[in-house]
Amino acid sequence: MGEGMNEPSEFLSPETIQKLEKSALLVTPLLDAQLSFEIDDLTPHQNEYWNWWVLEEQTSISRKYEEDEKSDPIHEIAEGFSHACKRELEIIRTISDSALELRRTRLASERKRTAA
Repeated sequence: MGEGMNEPSEFLSPETIQKLEKSALLVTPLLDAQLSFEIDDLTPHQNEYWNWWVLEEQTSISRKYEEDEKSDPIHEIAEGFSHACKRELEIIRTISDSALELRRTRLASERKRTAA
């Protein structure tokens, strides 16, 4: 135990490790973008949806970034995510809880289709 993190993993391929290292570069910029928004006014249901949406969006962005040979610069990806967050918060604040659930179902279905 306590061995160095830079040693090759017996469980992950070098390609997988390289992809994870690449997507790790996005963590801080995406988190900074997410945390730049004021969400104290959200209801518990809206907040739960927001947290779900942010995780889904960050995961999608990271997977795309891992696979893309010629990725956009990280600051551009973070800026695009920030714009998407702003748009999604506007939606969250204007539609009903039941409409949020319908939106979640539709978005989850779309993501499953594109992932397949």
